[in-house]
Amino acid sequence: MTGANSGIGLEAARALVARGGHVVLAVRDTAKGEQAAARIAGRGSASVVDLDLSDLDRVAACAGTLLDRHDRLDADDPRATGRP
Repeated sequence: MTGANSGIGLEAARALVARGGHVVLAVRDTAKGEQAAARIAGRGSASVVDLDLSDLDRVAACAGTLLDRHDRLDADDPRATGRP
């Protein structure tokens, strides 16, 4: 999830983790991402991956990291779909 180290993104990540999901915080500053992940608690879990959408090399590295770490990726962002 982009934008998950503060604000609405952080609250959305908290809600998903509270419901048992695993949320990947995709952040430009991994130190801030790790701090945010440490503040998220619930039945699920959170992890952090480096991502800067303005740098295609970092986008490719993020994709490789996600593929290495996870058997599958599901995406559902209620902020994007307008669902509660």
